[in-house]
Amino acid sequence: MEACVYDATRKREGLIPVPNEAREASQYLRHIVEHYGKFRDYELFLQGNPFDHNPRILQWLSIRNWEGKICYSLGRGTIPCDPSLMLPHAEKLMPFSRDVGLKPAHFRPWSVGAMYAVSRESLESWPLEWWQSLLRKSVVERAWSPWVLERLWTSIFHAHHHV
Repeated sequence: MEACVYDATRKREGLIPVPNEAREASQYLRHIVEHYGKFRDYELFLQGNPFDHNPRILQWLSIRNWEGKICYSLGRGTIPCDPSLMLPHAEKLMPFSRDVGLKPAHFRPWSVGAMYAVSRESLESWPLEWWQSLLRKSVVERAWSPWVLERLWTSIFHAHHHV
């Protein structure tokens, strides 16, 4: 298994230096854009220190419960994606969702910590241009986009797989 480890501090040798533009959201999106069409069966998206978001992450990774799923949360629990919950930047959720083509019917519970195993099928269900646009939007709106995207990742990864 090959790993791409990005370093937004640009100080650690041997890691891929990237600008720190929109926290993990821009790193995830940059990875998707740069590797589009070359994904493995599953891409794993983890925070810089995944243990802060799931102390048992190594155990979870060894179990590989994501196989056969569109998207699997590697975080520590889920919360309903509900704009009425008074979470930081909640007022931005609906406008951002509309801008990227998500409807409330697509909303799924979001994973605390924004860490996922995502299938190639899910990532490629959105065209490359859409991911590029989402990356640009996340950087332009970086003051709050990482928190909104944390609430939307599960919805994005499942959007084209509704029954």
